[in-house]
Amino acid sequence: MIRFSRPFNLSLETSLFALLLASAGPALAQDNSVSLTQIGSSSSAVIDQAGDSNTVDAFQHASNNDLTVSQEGSSNAASATQIFAGGSVADIAQTGDDNSAALVQAGGQNDAEIDQYGDSNDAAVYQLGSNNTARTSQYGDNNRALTYQAGALNDADTTQWGDDNTASTEQTGDGNTADTFQWGADNDSRIVQNGDNNSAVSVQAFGTGNSADIEQLGNSNSAEAAQYGSNHSAALSQNGSGNSAESVQSGSGSSNTVYQYGSLNVASATQLGNSNTAHSVQSGIYNHVDVEQDGSNNIAFSHQVGAANSAAVRQEGNNNVGLVTQNGLGQAAAIDQEGTANGAFVSQAGSGNVMGIHQEGIVNSANGSQSGSGNILAVNQEGIANSLNASQTGSGHHLGISQHGVGSQLDIHQSN
Repeated sequence: MIRFSRPFNLSLETSLFALLLASAGPALAQDNSVSLTQIGSSSSAVIDQAGDSNTVDAFQHASNNDLTVSQEGSSNAASATQIFAGGSVADIAQTGDDNSAALVQAGGQNDAEIDQYGDSNDAAVYQLGSNNTARTSQYGDNNRALTYQAGALNDADTTQWGDDNTASTEQTGDGNTADTFQWGADNDSRIVQNGDNNSAVSVQAFGTGNSADIEQLGNSNSAEAAQYGSNHSAALSQNGSGNSAESVQSGSGSSNTVYQYGSLNVASATQLGNSNTAHSVQSGIYNHVDVEQDGSNNIAFSHQVGAANSAAVRQEGNNNVGLVTQNGLGQAAAIDQEGTANGAFVSQAGSGNVMGIHQEGIVNSANGSQSGSGNILAVNQEGIANSLNASQTGSGHHLGISQHGVGSQLDIHQSN
């Protein structure tokens, strides 16, 4: 069923009338097709299809147009294009299996929405302009969503419920926002933002084997990735100044990687579970890294190059390894480990650095190395068979060591 408003030319009215008559025939009851063209502003069209193997191809030219497509059944396909479409709205709803939808909008202040309910659905939204909004909702198995926005102040929201879903969002411009929410197993999310003052959020819950990837290029960007389950992986990459990245993982076998290049960057990773790995690299000034791990067999590594960087690694569990390497001025590093057979390795180069290591457990090992002048190293070990190897090269260093237990070993080297 098609409902439209706004006068049409005679040829288009004739085509639509013939299409309606043809769609009423019993021969095409299972294979209907709608082709719609509207030229002019403030046009509207409503297309309703019920059945199998339906196809919709809609085209609207000019601004302030309104298009609504509703399909029920399996193997349906809907395609809508709105050009010179400032202030236009497109809404496609599909219910069934193997549905496919595509929306293209060129202009500003447009609204695109795709809703799919079923298995093996496809969705794609392409928007060119500023102040556009794209929303994609999928409920079912093996769904895929693709959103591309080119312009400023755009918003993309993707929601997927089910198994084996894939979401990809790419935004080019300033002040854009992208949100992706996935529930299920083996989901994959990727968000790419190129511009300034962008914000991205990716949440994956109630599943295993999920992967989240957020990449931002520009200034004052913010990225958040939250994963709940097992075998998760999150990769956050930022290039610019004033960036912030945060990743939260709960479960076992999770991995977190953050790359930041610029100044005033902040990276925070929280992992709860077993066999988690966190890796952070920052290059610039005023960077901050905070890693917390709760579980066993966790590994945290942080590498910072610049001035006034700060790194803190907190590990609670068994067989944890913390590694911090800083090269610059006025950096601070702190590692706190509680458990069995933990290892801490910290290396700092420069002057005025502060290093603190606390280990509580059995067979812990700490290795601190500082080069420069005026550095401070404090180590506290409690347990059995703890080992410490501290090395300071330069002048004016301060070293404080406290060991409590049986069979501990100490090796200190200072040179000017």
